[in-house]
Amino acid sequence: MTDTPRIAILIDADNVEPAHIRFAVEDARGRGRVVIRRAVGRLTSIKGREKVLTDLGFSAEVAFSGARATKDTADLMLAQIGIRLAERGTVEVIALVSSDSDFATIARGIAESGVEVIGYGKANTPAAFREAVSAFVAFPENGAPSATTKAAAKENDTDKARRIIEGHLNKAGEGRPQVIGQALSRAFDGNYKGRLGVKTFKELIKKLGGYEILDDPKGGGVSAQTLRRKA
Repeated sequence: MTDTPRIAILIDADNVEPAHIRFAVEDARGRGRVVIRRAVGRLTSIKGREKVLTDLGFSAEVAFSGARATKDTADLMLAQIGIRLAERGTVEVIALVSSDSDFATIARGIAESGVEVIGYGKANTPAAFREAVSAFVAFPENGAPSATTKAAAKENDTDKARRIIEGHLNKAGEGRPQVIGQALSRAFDGNYKGRLGVKTFKELIKKLGGYEILDDPKGGGVSAQTLRRKA
Protein backbone atom coordinates (compact mmCIF):
# COMPACT_ATOMS: atom_id res chain seq x y z
CA MET A 1 0.00 0.00 0.00
CA THR A 2 1.23 3.51 -0.76
CA ASP A 3 1.86 5.96 2.09
CA THR A 4 -1.26 7.87 1.03
CA PRO A 5 -3.72 5.15 0.03
CA ARG A 6 -6.18 5.74 -2.78
CA ILE A 7 -9.73 5.08 -1.63
CA ALA A 8 -12.92 4.19 -3.47
CA ILE A 9 -16.22 4.82 -1.67
CA LEU A 10 -19.09 2.55 -2.72
CA ILE A 11 -22.52 3.53 -1.43
CA ASP A 12 -25.52 1.22 -1.00
CA ALA A 13 -28.07 3.95 -1.74
CA ASP A 14 -30.96 1.71 -0.68
CA ASN A 15 -29.70 1.48 2.91
CA VAL A 16 -27.83 4.72 3.69
CA GLU A 17 -29.29 8.10 4.64
CA PRO A 18 -27.93 11.31 3.05
CA ALA A 19 -26.36 12.56 6.29
CA HIS A 20 -24.52 9.27 6.72
CA ILE A 21 -23.10 9.54 3.21
CA ARG A 22 -21.52 12.85 4.21
CA PHE A 23 -20.13 11.32 7.38
CA ALA A 24 -18.53 8.42 5.50
CA VAL A 25 -16.90 10.74 2.97
CA GLU A 26 -15.45 12.98 5.67
CA ASP A 27 -14.08 10.02 7.60
CA ALA A 28 -12.58 8.46 4.47
CA ARG A 29 -10.83 11.71 3.61
CA GLY A 30 -8.91 11.39 6.86
CA ARG A 31 -7.69 7.95 5.82
CA GLY A 32 -6.30 8.74 2.38
CA ARG A 33 -7.09 10.23 -1.01
CA VAL A 34 -10.65 9.55 -2.15
CA VAL A 35 -10.38 9.03 -5.91
CA ILE A 36 -13.58 7.14 -6.78
CA ARG A 37 -17.13 7.73 -5.54
CA ARG A 38 -19.94 5.46 -6.72
CA ALA A 39 -23.49 4.88 -5.52
CA VAL A 40 -25.87 2.14 -6.61
CA GLY A 41 -29.55 1.69 -5.77
CA ARG A 42 -33.10 1.65 -6.98
CA LEU A 43 -34.33 4.72 -8.84
CA THR A 44 -36.35 6.00 -5.87
CA SER A 45 -33.31 5.69 -3.61
CA ILE A 46 -31.03 7.52 -6.02
CA LYS A 47 -33.56 10.32 -6.50
CA GLY A 48 -33.99 10.70 -2.74
CA ARG A 49 -30.25 11.18 -2.34
CA GLU A 50 -29.61 13.08 -5.54
CA LYS A 51 -28.53 16.34 -3.89
CA VAL A 52 -25.97 14.87 -1.52
CA LEU A 53 -24.58 12.55 -4.19
CA THR A 54 -24.22 15.46 -6.61
CA ASP A 55 -22.71 17.77 -3.98
CA LEU A 56 -20.10 15.16 -3.06
CA GLY A 57 -19.23 14.21 -6.63
CA PHE A 58 -20.67 10.69 -6.76
CA SER A 59 -21.49 8.79 -9.92
CA ALA A 60 -24.86 7.12 -9.36
CA GLU A 61 -26.09 3.97 -11.08
CA VAL A 62 -29.65 2.67 -11.03
CA ALA A 63 -30.01 -1.06 -10.41
CA PHE A 64 -32.33 -2.87 -12.80
CA SER A 65 -33.21 -6.53 -13.25
CA GLY A 66 -35.23 -6.89 -16.41
CA ALA A 67 -37.98 -4.30 -16.11
CA ARG A 68 -37.66 -3.72 -12.39
CA ALA A 69 -35.03 -2.94 -9.82
CA THR A 70 -34.18 -5.43 -7.08
CA LYS A 71 -32.03 -5.36 -3.99
CA ASP A 72 -29.97 -8.33 -5.18
CA THR A 73 -29.20 -6.52 -8.43
CA ALA A 74 -27.84 -3.50 -6.56
CA ASP A 75 -25.70 -5.72 -4.32
CA LEU A 76 -24.32 -7.59 -7.31
CA MET A 77 -23.48 -4.35 -9.12
CA LEU A 78 -21.56 -3.01 -6.12
CA ALA A 79 -19.68 -6.29 -5.75
CA GLN A 80 -18.70 -6.21 -9.41
CA ILE A 81 -17.55 -2.60 -9.18
CA GLY A 82 -15.45 -3.33 -6.10
CA ILE A 83 -13.80 -6.44 -7.52
CA ARG A 84 -13.10 -4.69 -10.82
CA LEU A 85 -11.40 -1.79 -9.03
CA ALA A 86 -9.35 -4.18 -6.91
CA GLU A 87 -8.19 -6.25 -9.87
CA ARG A 88 -7.19 -3.16 -11.84
CA GLY A 89 -5.08 -1.86 -8.96
CA THR A 90 -6.96 1.42 -9.12
CA VAL A 91 -7.18 1.79 -5.34
CA GLU A 92 -5.63 0.36 -2.19
CA VAL A 93 -8.74 0.72 0.00
CA ILE A 94 -12.43 0.24 -0.74
CA ALA A 95 -14.99 1.70 1.66
CA LEU A 96 -18.37 -0.05 1.65
CA VAL A 97 -21.15 2.08 3.07
CA SER A 98 -24.19 0.03 4.09
CA SER A 99 -25.94 -1.48 7.10
CA ASP A 100 -26.95 -4.59 5.17
CA SER A 101 -25.66 -7.95 6.45
CA ASP A 102 -25.51 -9.18 2.85
CA PHE A 103 -22.51 -6.91 2.37
CA ALA A 104 -20.39 -9.36 4.36
CA THR A 105 -20.17 -11.54 1.26
CA ILE A 106 -19.36 -8.53 -0.90
CA ALA A 107 -16.63 -7.40 1.50
CA ARG A 108 -15.00 -10.82 1.54
CA GLY A 109 -15.12 -11.08 -2.24
CA ILE A 110 -13.44 -7.71 -2.68
CA ALA A 111 -10.82 -8.43 -0.02
CA GLU A 112 -9.90 -11.65 -1.79
CA SER A 113 -9.02 -9.52 -4.82
CA GLY A 114 -6.19 -7.94 -2.85
CA VAL A 115 -7.34 -4.65 -1.33
CA GLU A 116 -8.20 -3.51 2.17
CA VAL A 117 -11.93 -3.17 2.82
CA ILE A 118 -13.38 -0.88 5.48
CA GLY A 119 -17.06 -0.64 6.34
CA TYR A 120 -19.48 2.06 7.44
CA GLY A 121 -22.92 1.45 8.86
CA LYS A 122 -25.34 1.86 11.74
CA ALA A 123 -24.38 0.81 15.24
CA ASN A 124 -26.69 -2.20 14.95
CA THR A 125 -25.17 -3.40 11.67
CA PRO A 126 -25.04 -7.23 11.79
CA ALA A 127 -21.81 -8.79 13.04
CA ALA A 128 -21.32 -10.64 9.75
CA PHE A 129 -20.53 -7.40 7.92
CA ARG A 130 -18.47 -5.98 10.80
CA GLU A 131 -16.26 -9.07 10.91
CA ALA A 132 -15.77 -9.17 7.14
CA VAL A 133 -13.95 -5.81 6.98
CA SER A 134 -10.59 -4.73 8.37
CA ALA A 135 -12.18 -1.77 10.17
CA PHE A 136 -15.81 -0.82 10.81
CA VAL A 137 -16.97 2.74 11.55
CA ALA A 138 -20.44 3.18 13.03
CA PHE A 139 -22.52 6.22 12.13
CA PRO A 140 -23.20 8.60 15.04
CA GLU A 141 -26.55 7.72 16.58
CA ASN A 142 -27.75 11.32 16.56
CA GLY A 143 -27.18 11.71 12.84
CA ALA A 144 -23.98 12.16 10.91
CA PRO A 145 -22.26 15.42 11.76
CA SER A 146 -20.24 17.09 9.04
CA ALA A 147 -17.25 19.31 9.69
CA THR A 148 -19.53 22.33 9.48
CA THR A 149 -22.16 21.20 11.96
CA LYS A 150 -22.36 22.22 15.60
CA ALA A 151 -21.90 18.61 16.69
CA ALA A 152 -18.57 18.37 14.91
CA ALA A 153 -17.49 21.78 16.16
CA LYS A 154 -17.79 20.55 19.74
CA GLU A 155 -15.21 17.83 19.18
CA ASN A 156 -11.93 19.06 20.63
CA ASP A 157 -8.59 18.47 18.93
CA THR A 158 -7.53 15.73 21.34
CA ASP A 159 -10.73 13.75 20.75
CA LYS A 160 -10.36 14.28 17.02
CA ALA A 161 -6.80 12.95 17.07
CA ARG A 162 -7.83 9.90 19.07
CA ARG A 163 -10.72 9.21 16.67
CA ILE A 164 -8.37 9.36 13.69
CA ILE A 165 -5.87 7.04 15.36
CA GLU A 166 -8.57 4.53 16.28
CA GLY A 167 -9.87 4.62 12.73
CA HIS A 168 -6.47 3.46 11.45
CA LEU A 169 -6.05 0.51 13.80
CA ASN A 170 -6.85 -3.01 12.65
CA LYS A 171 -8.86 -5.59 14.59
CA ALA A 172 -5.77 -6.40 16.66
CA GLY A 173 -5.53 -2.76 17.71
CA GLU A 174 -2.41 -2.09 15.64
CA GLY A 175 -1.50 0.40 12.93
CA ARG A 176 1.43 2.05 11.17
CA PRO A 177 2.65 5.28 12.83
CA GLN A 178 3.79 6.67 9.49
CA VAL A 179 0.34 6.27 7.92
CA ILE A 180 -1.43 7.57 11.04
CA GLY A 181 0.83 10.61 11.16
CA GLN A 182 -0.03 11.44 7.56
CA ALA A 183 -3.75 11.08 8.30
CA LEU A 184 -3.39 13.46 11.25
CA SER A 185 -1.59 15.98 9.06
CA ARG A 186 -4.41 15.90 6.53
CA ALA A 187 -7.06 16.24 9.22
CA PHE A 188 -5.31 19.20 10.88
CA ASP A 189 -4.30 21.05 7.71
CA GLY A 190 -0.67 19.99 7.99
CA ASN A 191 -0.19 21.22 11.56
CA TYR A 192 -1.39 18.55 13.98
CA LYS A 193 1.70 18.92 16.17
CA GLY A 194 1.14 22.63 16.67
CA ARG A 195 -2.59 22.20 17.22
CA LEU A 196 -2.01 19.47 19.79
CA GLY A 197 0.97 21.12 21.49
CA VAL A 198 3.60 18.48 20.76
CA LYS A 199 6.87 18.38 18.83
CA THR A 200 6.79 14.78 17.63
CA PHE A 201 4.33 12.00 16.86
CA LYS A 202 5.83 9.97 19.70
CA GLU A 203 5.17 12.83 22.11
CA LEU A 204 1.55 12.95 20.97
CA ILE A 205 1.08 9.25 21.64
CA LYS A 206 2.51 9.66 25.13
CA LYS A 207 0.25 12.64 25.75
CA LEU A 208 -2.90 10.82 24.63
CA GLY A 209 -2.16 7.70 26.65
CA GLY A 210 -3.52 4.26 25.92
CA TYR A 211 -1.10 3.50 23.08
CA GLU A 212 2.48 2.37 22.65
CA ILE A 213 4.95 2.42 19.77
CA LEU A 214 6.84 -0.81 19.17
CA ASP A 215 10.05 -1.20 17.17
CA ASP A 216 10.41 -4.07 14.74
CA PRO A 217 12.85 -6.55 16.35
CA LYS A 218 14.42 -7.02 12.93
CA GLY A 219 15.13 -3.32 12.59
CA GLY A 220 13.88 -1.17 9.76
CA GLY A 221 13.61 2.18 11.50
CA VAL A 222 10.53 4.35 11.82
CA SER A 223 8.80 2.88 8.77
CA ALA A 224 8.78 -0.55 10.42
CA GLN A 225 7.34 0.58 13.75
CA THR A 226 3.90 -0.44 14.99
CA LEU A 227 1.44 1.59 17.04
CA ARG A 228 -0.56 -0.63 19.37
CA ARG A 229 -3.49 0.03 21.65
CA LYS A 230 -2.59 -0.95 25.20
CA ALA A 231 -4.57 -3.78 26.74
